[in-house]
Amino acid sequence: MEQTYANGFEIIKYIKNKRHKVFLDLKLFDIPNTVRKSLKSLELHNVDMATVHTLGGKEMLEAASESNINVLGVTILTSTNQNTLTKEMMIEKDMKNAVIHLASIAKESNLFGIVCSPHEANLVKNLGLTIVCPGVRREFDSAGDQKRITTPAQAKVNGADYIVVGRPIIQSTNPVGTYNKFVEEFK
Repeated sequence: MEQTYANGFEIIKYIKNKRHKVFLDLKLFDIPNTVRKSLKSLELHNVDMATVHTLGGKEMLEAASESNINVLGVTILTSTNQNTLTKEMMIEKDMKNAVIHLASIAKESNLFGIVCSPHEANLVKNLGLTIVCPGVRREFDSAGDQKRITTPAQAKVNGADYIVVGRPIIQSTNPVGTYNKFVEEFK
């Protein structure tokens, strides 16, 4: 998200020209028609995967699923804890059941996969969706604003198909080396 806002779609073109895949984590959350049209626009940039918020509801998710992009439904952000979920968002389910419920709606809406904390990945693996897990840190990395984190190895054990790692790589003095260490730990 940050790179897209900072550099526009040129960064996507640059990455695609290097023959890499693009996971665009914009977390679309709007009325169904706007989400549908936004994803159609992203198809022009050859984006491989993009995200929408599952809290947008089934109608929005179904509109998103019409895209030729592999759409992932973000369940509950890894920076959200139970207190935020119940007190601020007024979702009365516990975290695990909220994620299971939202992942089930993503499945019913024909999304390609979901984004969830590694803590809940094993609870939704049976849905047959691709699971992408942010909130992945090595044991010595700062959690920052993340509340529900695990290591790359634990994310893999819990059922993650892919992991999302930002700050530990971006803020590293050796980003390529740090990236390679995350890849190795996730294998």
